[in-house]
Amino acid sequence: MPFTLKHQASYQAVYFSMRAARTKVSQGQQATLHWPALKRGHYPIDSVLVYTEYPLGLIRCWSYLPVQLHYWVYPTPTEPTALLPGVDPKSDHNQLAPEELPDQLKAYQPGDSIRRLHWKRLARQPDSPVVKISEQQPKADPRWLQVPPLHGAALEQCLSEVCYQLLELEAKQVSYGLKTPAGDLPLGQGSLHLQQCLQRLALC
Repeated sequence: MPFTLKHQASYQAVYFSMRAARTKVSQGQQATLHWPALKRGHYPIDSVLVYTEYPLGLIRCWSYLPVQLHYWVYPTPTEPTALLPGVDPKSDHNQLAPEELPDQLKAYQPGDSIRRLHWKRLARQPDSPVVKISEQQPKADPRWLQVPPLHGAALEQCLSEVCYQLLELEAKQVSYGLKTPAGDLPLGQGSLHLQQCLQRLALC
């Protein structure tokens, strides 16, 4: 947060302080308050402390400046990994055919077509028949980025990867949209659209 103190008379040892951060403002120069962002989200700023202890701390004058400011902390962008979240590269499940993946199957219900039964799975698990959802699944639109309903470390990893992809798409000047459990943001492009997407990630 930058500060510039303007006054016709000279002054010495004037400080601005907020949230354990402090900076000294010299005559005619700009100073900046720095503080660590510990957690993503939206943070309002209601007041800033300005004070002086000149000379030598014998006198202390202070006041709280009322302000109406806020700042955002976005996820740290991380380049997406090649594997999907939760996939173990040493697991035998990675060798499954596309029609055997869990998201391509569902439990058999009365009325489902017998032609869609997964016969190989039925031979292995006769008590748990499953059917194929569809023969061909449509490819996902790369312009749409999605945040699934995750929690904990998995959510933070996903948000970091989506943040990276948002910045990449914006740099390439490609339209993109964002889907989150809280709602969707339509396809768009530009600094304002990017800001809205990043703010949505910060609040996930």
